[in-house]
Amino acid sequence: MKAWEKGEDQPFAARRPEKLEPLASEQGSQGPGQLLREQNVLLRQENADHQNKIHELQGQVRNLNIENYC
Repeated sequence: MKAWEKGEDQPFAARRPEKLEPLASEQGSQGPGQLLREQNVLLRQENADHQNKIHELQGQVRNLNIENYC
């Protein structure tokens, strides 16, 4: 039995870290590399959201495949 059949798989967004580095605009300073770190945080968030959407769509495809075989 696969993990998704046992309900053990979790969306990627659920694994996204809760505490993120404060954004440069929130700190009031633009130190060296701060903008790059801010972009990195935002890209990681966007990536996690995309991975979660992919995971959701894969589940829908699996469900459709199961329905077609029944």
